[in-house]
Amino acid sequence: MVAPPPLSTRDLPFLLLLLLTSCSSLRTHQIHYGGTDTLLRLGQPETALEQVQAHTPPKKDQLLHLLDIGMLQHWSGQHTHSNQTLEHARQQLEKQRTQSLTSIPRRLLINDNATDYTAQHNEEIYLHIFKALNHIALHQPDSAWVEIRQLDQKLIQLQTDYQAAYQNLPHTPTNAPTAHHPLHESALARWLGMLLYRNEGLWDDMRIDQNRLLTAFNQQQQLYPFPPPNLHTFPQPTQPQQTRLTLLAFHGLTPLKEAQTLTVHTEKDLILLANSHTDDLGRSGLTGWNILPWPGINPGLHLKIQLPQLRKRPTQVATIKALINQQDTHTLQSLESLQTITHQTFKQHRPLLYVRTLTRAISKALALYHANEPLTHDMNQGYAALTRLSLGLLLDQTENADLRTARFFPAHASIAEIILPAGTHTLQFQYFAPDGRLLHTDPPRTLHLQPNQLNLQQSAYLN
Repeated sequence: MVAPPPLSTRDLPFLLLLLLTSCSSLRTHQIHYGGTDTLLRLGQPETALEQVQAHTPPKKDQLLHLLDIGMLQHWSGQHTHSNQTLEHARQQLEKQRTQSLTSIPRRLLINDNATDYTAQHNEEIYLHIFKALNHIALHQPDSAWVEIRQLDQKLIQLQTDYQAAYQNLPHTPTNAPTAHHPLHESALARWLGMLLYRNEGLWDDMRIDQNRLLTAFNQQQQLYPFPPPNLHTFPQPTQPQQTRLTLLAFHGLTPLKEAQTLTVHTEKDLILLANSHTDDLGRSGLTGWNILPWPGINPGLHLKIQLPQLRKRPTQVATIKALINQQDTHTLQSLESLQTITHQTFKQHRPLLYVRTLTRAISKALALYHANEPLTHDMNQGYAALTRLSLGLLLDQTENADLRTARFFPAHASIAEIILPAGTHTLQFQYFAPDGRLLHTDPPRTLHLQPNQLNLQQSAYLN
C-alpha cells in the first residue's frame, strides 16, 4: 500500500475552509417551520402538524421535535396522541437530566447547538399543563391530577437546577441575578387544580389552591403584571338544576429566539463588548458597549460571539368574549401570560449563557492564537494571512447562537365561568382587536350541560 503524501502547510488553509463547510451541526436550522405560523393563524393546525411531522430531525433535536408535535396534536384535537407524544418528551427530558453532566464539556468546547436540545424551564412547566388539559378533554380527571402534582414537583426541581447551574460556571458574573428561579407558582396550574378539586367536592382543598393562585400574583408581580381574575363565584355551590360552564381561551404564540452579535476585545483583566443588532431590512448598527472585569484575561484578543435573545410574536387580540345562545356576551379575564413568563425566565437565565459563551469563545481563541504561531512560522506572507483568516472564520463558525425553542406554546391564557340552567346551549368564542374590530369567531358549539360535571370548553386563536 502506498502511503499518502505528508500534509503540506500549503494544504492547511484549504482543509480549514473545508472544515467550515461541515459546521452545519453548529447552527440552528428552522426551514421546516416555514409557513406554520400562518397555518395556525388560519385555524389549520392539522396542516402545520403534517408539515412538521414530515421533517426528520437530527438526534440532538428529538426532544424539541416531540414538544412541537405534541402541541400541534393538542391544537388539532388529537388529545390521546398529544399525551403520548408529550409523555415521550417528558421521559426524554428526565433522561437528559440524569445525563446532563456529559453535555457540559461539549457546551464549553463547541457550542450549545452541538448538544441535545434542553427544554426551557417554561416548556417543562407547560408540558404538564397541556397534558392535564388533554386528560380533562378525554374525561380522565385522575390522570389530570397526576400532571398537576408532577408540575408542583417540577417547580421545586427548577429551583434546585437553577442554583446548581451557577456551580458549573467557570466564572461568576459580577452582575448576575439572584440564584433563585423566578417562577414559584403558576396561576394556570392552580386554576386547573381548583377545577379538579371542586369537581370532586373537595372545597377546602379548592380554597387552598385559590389562595396559592393569589400568591402567584402577589409574590410574582414581574410574571403577572395585571390584576388577578375575579373568582368570587368559584366556591359558590350551584342550585340543583344549574351547572357551570368553564371557559379557557388561548391566543398568540410564545416568543422566538434571534441572534445578538457581540464583538469581543480584551485588555488586561478586562473584556470590552460591543453590541450590534441587525434589523428586518438587513441594516446593522452598534447599540452600545459593556465592560466586564475578567481577572487573568490576556490583552489583544479580538473575536465575535453570538447570544440568543427573545423576540415577541405580536398578537392583535385585546379582548376575548363568549357568546352564549346568540344573545348573552361574557368577557374572559386574563389568567396567565405564558409570553411574559417565558421572557422573564429566559432573562434570568441569560447571564449564565453569557458567561459560558464568553468563556468558551475566549478559551478557543487563545488555543487558536497559540496554535497559529508555529503553523504560520515557515509560511510565506500570503499563506500565513490566509491561515490566520481561516482560523478566525473557523472560530466564528463555531460560535453561532442556539436559536432552538418549542414554537407552538400559546402566549396568553384567559378564563371565564358562567352559571347556566342545565340543558342545551350554544357557545361561540370571539376575539377582538384593541379598536373593537372582530378578528376571529369560532364556529358555534352545541353543548349539553349537566349538573355536577366538569364542563370545560377550550378555544385557541394562535394569531
